[in-house]
Amino acid sequence: MALAIVLLIFVVITGAFAWRAFQRNRGDSADGSKAKLRGEILELYCNAPYPPHGADYALVLKVALTSLPPHSASIRAYRLETVCGGVPYRSAVLYDASFWVLIREVMKRDTNGHSSVGTDQTVLKDFQELVGAQALPQNTQLTAWLAFLFSGMFARRIDFQPPEAFDISRTYLVLTDSSGAEHRIAVGRNFMNTGLLGLAP
Repeated sequence: MALAIVLLIFVVITGAFAWRAFQRNRGDSADGSKAKLRGEILELYCNAPYPPHGADYALVLKVALTSLPPHSASIRAYRLETVCGGVPYRSAVLYDASFWVLIREVMKRDTNGHSSVGTDQTVLKDFQELVGAQALPQNTQLTAWLAFLFSGMFARRIDFQPPEAFDISRTYLVLTDSSGAEHRIAVGRNFMNTGLLGLAP
């Protein structure tokens, strides 16, 4: 009799654990909040020329992003959080990054083999335009650009801060996936700007 009771208790407990595991797995497969995004900010320009729409600044960043299995992630919203002159700011106002070009110095050789320094201009590929509302491909790194407009930052002209006042180490790209979960993307360890920004022709 005692053995039957012990066996019954064992079966009930085992069943409860199995049911909990089943429910957890079923919830995971249906819950987009389990999506995982890995990424980093590779370059960040706080001095993009001629910010449109009268904005104080356009912050333009190159981002590398990967969606990790088993769940696909699609991005519903973008936000940039930063600190300028010790004051935190955030913006969700996106602008087409292809408004700018990246200007870099390159070494060029002529037909006689002589080297000279020249410039190369590349129109920025807009990340939002690249991915749209589609789910990101899994285990495939996407690299492109995002531009955020910051307006109304300073109440008085005397309060205006130079681009150098932005704290790059405290700047985060915040992505909201289709389930509403947020993913914070920081500046990468090997962060380095590779040129200057200019207006696209």
